[in-house]
Amino acid sequence: MNGPEVRDAAARVIMIRRAPWLHVVLAALLPTIVAGCGDSGPRRYPVSGTITFDDKPLPDGEVIFFPADGSAQPDAGKIADGKFSFRSLPGKKRVEIRADRLSKTKTIPVDGEGGKAKWIPAREVYIPPQYNTESKLFVEVQPDGPRAFDFQLRSEHRDGKTIDSSKL
Repeated sequence: MNGPEVRDAAARVIMIRRAPWLHVVLAALLPTIVAGCGDSGPRRYPVSGTITFDDKPLPDGEVIFFPADGSAQPDAGKIADGKFSFRSLPGKKRVEIRADRLSKTKTIPVDGEGGKAKWIPAREVYIPPQYNTESKLFVEVQPDGPRAFDFQLRSEHRDGKTIDSSKL
């Protein structure tokens, strides 16, 4: 670039520097642009709580809130050290609590060295079905109410019979 081209480029830089209104316009539009990037759709509310299994915090797993009327997709969160926290749509929810662990008695084959099968412990579901697939647990997520829920799970039915979690 030389001669007139350099003068034209310099003139453009000066025009931008002398146009403080441009900064005001951009500053005014920025919140609108950023707001357009937010969540869309129905509002979800924070829910949290604790889950114990036989009086001990559930080490890990998943808690799922299914709309009781089946009208929407479920909301879910991870359980860690007996606690959970996630966002959920409001309304009545059927709750499922799921967790698995390494089996002490069952194994599964995996590929090992030299094509030989190696046997490792299988994962097994140990939370009884009355807390997941056959759950009768319900909560109400309210926009303006408390949204903390605590669940105390037992490995025994109320009649005192132990549930054999290896058959689940």
